[in-house]
Amino acid sequence: MANLSESLFLKKNAQSVLGFIGSSTSVEELYFFYQFLTLFKQGGLLINKTSYFFNKDLPSFYQFNTNFSNIEKSDLTLLVGTNLRFESSMLNLKIRKHFFNKEIPVYLIGNSLNLNYPVTHLGNSTKILYKIAEGSHSFCQKLRFHTNPLFIAGSELGYRKDSKALQNVIRHIGKKSFLHLKNFCGVNTIHASVGLAQLCELGLSLAQDS
Repeated sequence: MANLSESLFLKKNAQSVLGFIGSSTSVEELYFFYQFLTLFKQGGLLINKTSYFFNKDLPSFYQFNTNFSNIEKSDLTLLVGTNLRFESSMLNLKIRKHFFNKEIPVYLIGNSLNLNYPVTHLGNSTKILYKIAEGSHSFCQKLRFHTNPLFIAGSELGYRKDSKALQNVIRHIGKKSFLHLKNFCGVNTIHASVGLAQLCELGLSLAQDS
């Protein structure tokens, strides 16, 4: 009864509050903490003191969809806003091995990085993605000759307020590989921590998330 009374008191005296969680929060902790925040009229959730914007309508929008075994079938890799050495070292090693075995070209949009294998840096502006989607970027000439391109978007996109728009652009660029799920699905998302992935799995809304 005491817990029920406390809950009713919180609802009656609810104010706008923010809940802060860490990147290693478990699914259970994340779920029940979010349920606690729903007692407040305008409660919100922040992870590592920031909002994380990702389209959670379908699992394929925020998951890594390519099986590790299918990575060896890819003939081009485009990394967007990700540091694979930090976010997924095993995946980085897999791509590195694939590069040295078959000399598969790897392109990067975002901050210039040393991934321990040659990478062609296209720049760090999001305008590059839009130009590729429009077909006006020189990268399109290279992309058209590859049948199994691998697209990997990193968690850096999730901290941007235009994240969902950028995700839509990436899916548009990779729509051929995205639609042919039985053969090869090459549109993927990498999250920097388990907590971020679980946040998407539970479909939770963050503070200022739209």
